Amino acid sequence: MILIRTCTFYWKIGACRLGDRCSHLHQKPAYSQTIMIRHMYPNPKGAHFVDENGILRPFSQEFIKEWFENFYADIFKELETKNGIKIEDLYICDNTCEHMFGNVYISLASIPDAQKCYELLKGKYHAGRLLTPEYSPVLDFSEAKCKLFDRGGEEHCPKGANCNNLHVLRPSEELAKHLFGERYESYKQ
Repeated sequence: MILIRTCTFYWKIGACRLGDRCSHLHQKPAYSQTIMIRHMYPNPKGAHFVDENGILRPFSQEFIKEWFENFYADIFKELETKNGIKIEDLYICDNTCEHMFGNVYISLASIPDAQKCYELLKGKYHAGRLLTPEYSPVLDFSEAKCKLFDRGGEEHCPKGANCNNLHVLRPSEELAKHLFGERYESYKQ
């Protein structure tokens, strides 16, 4: 009898750097209260633009923050405001390693909300990208998130953007209060 071990990285973060080459099992749940969409967030952090003098420059921190806030609000409003899907939280991955780059995790209030979210997103495009939602094994984000990054950003994590735990981008307090409304107190915990 051959025993195949479950991949702890896949179980913990819903992704594995080895992908299909991993010798451990990536057991995808049939249903989950968490939906993951790989590479949905077009993170400008690693990108550059050409300025008016033809010089390649990185985007400013202000631009990156505004870009993220617009993305976060857009996804939240599309799912919850327009379609009535109750979101517990949105986790936008800031890691730049290939298996985590731009991953979006949507933690939902119930399995029926997750099913509705999955069906709504399946086959749709966002910012020119085909969305491929999948049910994620991640339910406990306190285990999935990088504790060092949570304490103070990428400069506190020795692995930087290539860390194998989630570096989660968070919206400003003002935006979170606006989107979550009366649920804000439970959201921020």
